[in-house]
Amino acid sequence: MCAKRATPFPLAFASLLQATASFDLTWRLWDVETGAALLEQEGHSRAVYAVGFHPDGSLAASAGLDAVGE
Repeated sequence: MCAKRATPFPLAFASLLQATASFDLTWRLWDVETGAALLEQEGHSRAVYAVGFHPDGSLAASAGLDAVGE
């Protein structure tokens, strides 16, 4: 089961992680090697279309049809 809270991750792990945006109003962070969901982030009221990361890996942001950046 994945965490439903903000969790920082080191940039060294960025190549082992994949983020996905979803119509279920969430975005998820996945471990590429195991396929396990590490984080499920909620907060949008409509579908999430994009997830981006700060170059140093310290922050992630999501954007959706609700016109809200999280």
